[in-house]
Amino acid sequence: MTIKHLFQASAIASALVLAGCGGDININEGDVTNEGGTANPTPTDPPTDGDANPLVSAGLASDVSANFPEITDKPVYQLSSNVEFNEDATLSADAHWVLDGRTAVGGDNENSAVLTIEAGTTIIGQAGEDFLVVRRGSQIMANGTAEAPITMTSIQDVTGQETTIGQWGGLVLLGRAPANSCGDQVGEATEDELNNCGVSAEGDAGQFGGNMPEDNSGVLNYVIVKHAGRTLGNGDELNGISFAGVGSGTEVDYIQVHQNLDDGIEFFGGTVNVKHIVLTANGDDSFDWSFGWTGKAQYVLIKQDAADGDNAFESDNSEFDAAATPLTNPTVANVTIIGADDANGVRLRAGTAGALSGFVITGPDAYSNCLRINGAESQANADAGDLTMTNSVVACAEGNNFSDDDGSDGFTQAWFEGQDGNSVVAQDGLGLADNGYQPAEGSVLLEGSVSIDDSFFDATDYIGAMDATTDWTESWVTVGLE
Repeated sequence: MTIKHLFQASAIASALVLAGCGGDININEGDVTNEGGTANPTPTDPPTDGDANPLVSAGLASDVSANFPEITDKPVYQLSSNVEFNEDATLSADAHWVLDGRTAVGGDNENSAVLTIEAGTTIIGQAGEDFLVVRRGSQIMANGTAEAPITMTSIQDVTGQETTIGQWGGLVLLGRAPANSCGDQVGEATEDELNNCGVSAEGDAGQFGGNMPEDNSGVLNYVIVKHAGRTLGNGDELNGISFAGVGSGTEVDYIQVHQNLDDGIEFFGGTVNVKHIVLTANGDDSFDWSFGWTGKAQYVLIKQDAADGDNAFESDNSEFDAAATPLTNPTVANVTIIGADDANGVRLRAGTAGALSGFVITGPDAYSNCLRINGAESQANADAGDLTMTNSVVACAEGNNFSDDDGSDGFTQAWFEGQDGNSVVAQDGLGLADNGYQPAEGSVLLEGSVSIDDSFFDATDYIGAMDATTDWTESWVTVGLE
């Protein structure tokens, strides 16, 4: 049974203590370590016991440090089971925070709250039922830094046990921006359907959708999600980060999802824009969109894993009606995809439109379907110029660069080669640096450029996620790119 805990504002105000972070997690063999890393800010007046923390004082968390003797650098506080924050709250960096079931920020368009997560904070899940959801009308303010990112990970990672995919739930943001899954999911989502929208998100997280394209679900800056994901069956799954009906007022920059059971990040409609995204070793698709996402993305770095994983990009309009509107039509630029055996590249299908530019797609000999357009509706969008890819490079094994539906052989290759700035390069012809994803001096990727007439996008004089001199993953991404 879900237990709902309501904050008393006066109790929180009287108990509020803000503190910094005194270091990362002390582990033996997991991904996070406090040895040799950059120190986080030292608290000026650290709490002496759990009762000094406002959430503990309010009865919304308890000190469970004794249950985790492996964690020695900070106290460990566990949030109450299935807690719902109905007043503003802070997860401070002077402790580690353990989820217990579905932790929700606000109700659905009621009892709205803002959850602030301080830079350097670690949030821990112990099982697939443990996940964090920010509901419609509420916000998350997770503003990490390169020196002190916010980490959401599994208990196995923190205590030095073996890490893998699907060890806890993940992060879900539910917003009030349009999605073509509002209403009957067929044809045009009318203004009335959008105004009264309430689509059930995956994982029983809550409702999403609406008629507020500029809706603001908060901030995700320098946030790392690892070892998450949960499969409930029949396509009902928790992703590393789910953006469901999230609006363009939301800020998302410098995000990594690593070793997630289902998709790394998935967009269910909405208008949210994202920058500097790292997706590594995820179990299904790395970057997935559907149901009318019309946002923007720039600087996406994907490294797939041979053990798990399907598509680097899986791009749909709607599985229920490929012509449903609002039409999925994002703008995506500066993408580097490093594939793996038995995985696939970019799949454009189910009526998606979109403007793609500055893509690099490469992988080993057993990396298949590096670029493909599936379905008559998406092919029609490609023919009409509503689905485009420009200034991009495909560099897979000969015979694996392009694939098509039966009866449309050669369609994808002809579409790709007929657009400006595109080229097919040998696998060993990219001129990548020793790290395997950044171009070295003299690389063919430095001969191209990306320029989009939109203030969100930076103009670049290279193709792919980064140039030869600046690795924007440095210091904050510590796993998945080796």
